[in-house]
Amino acid sequence: MKNRLLSVAFAATAALGSTFAPMLGRAVLPALAVAAVPLAAGCGCGKKSVQAPLTRSLLDRSLELGTQFLLANQRPEGNFNYEYDWKKKQQSSEDNQVRQVGALWGLALVYHGMRDEGRSAEEAAPVAAAFEKALAYFDGLAESTPSGERFFRYPGEAKGATGSIALVALSLVDYLRAGPPLTSERASELNTLLDGYLAQLVRARRDDGFWAGDYSYRDGAPSGTNNPYADGEALLALIKAAKYMGRDDLRPLALASAQAGWQGHVVEARKVAADSNTTKGYYQWSTMSFFELATSGWPDTDPWTEFTVPYCYPPLPIYSGALALAARGDVRHPLLAALL
Repeated sequence: MKNRLLSVAFAATAALGSTFAPMLGRAVLPALAVAAVPLAAGCGCGKKSVQAPLTRSLLDRSLELGTQFLLANQRPEGNFNYEYDWKKKQQSSEDNQVRQVGALWGLALVYHGMRDEGRSAEEAAPVAAAFEKALAYFDGLAESTPSGERFFRYPGEAKGATGSIALVALSLVDYLRAGPPLTSERASELNTLLDGYLAQLVRARRDDGFWAGDYSYRDGAPSGTNNPYADGEALLALIKAAKYMGRDDLRPLALASAQAGWQGHVVEARKVAADSNTTKGYYQWSTMSFFELATSGWPDTDPWTEFTVPYCYPPLPIYSGALALAARGDVRHPLLAALL
């Protein structure tokens, strides 16, 4: 009955496309789309299922419509409508800070994809404007600690989520690396913001490589237990900042956290339950993280090409794991024949 703003799903789907497609070429995009369908559609919404042939033009149109949906659902303040009940024809009063910031990251990924495909700054300007508006909203709720960590207080919630900080950092990384036409002053401002949010992630990182899941609205102090979502989101943010923004100081932390996450959220979790909800919560973020590691060129990261194979339980992990292997030219995975 309800159509929730699938901001994080949209962002994750765009991220999978933007990372795997350049490695594999356009021919593999149908496989990416098949992988994305259960995530974006919410699964099983009707009694009958009709599958249209997947083509590049269909996927491009789907991305265009998804982008229009995000733009149309941006509120005047800069954040987004969260959920729409299409039977009652009214917006939901519910909200969620992580999914809200996920929409910001979705815009950053769309903008990066447009520029990466050769679209001009003018063509991508509406997406850039929406991104800047959303960033102004979220960062307008933020403050920095005396030591430079930056965090924000989302209205209606009693504490902050580490995942929301990670998603702001990811948004800034992917927007800045797209090369938007910014003044030197604005570029410096955004890089300073990024440094502040990354500092908050480092502050929230525990000695065991996981992250405190929450933080205090009073002073940003990390609190709460870790969870597979925040651990994956924060991991991806550190890896991409190190890889694309020259933050080499974050590389050792990212590599240690990747190993900790793999051991805790995959190996140990699946000893407890083969069909582990913990692993399911971690797979989409860690698949993107492991791909970034495998293609980083950093020493001793080649083994990460195989770390997604155990995710072969529901369809999306099957496809994304196989694609990660394919990106490295590894054809041992049995699903590659079906995908490629």
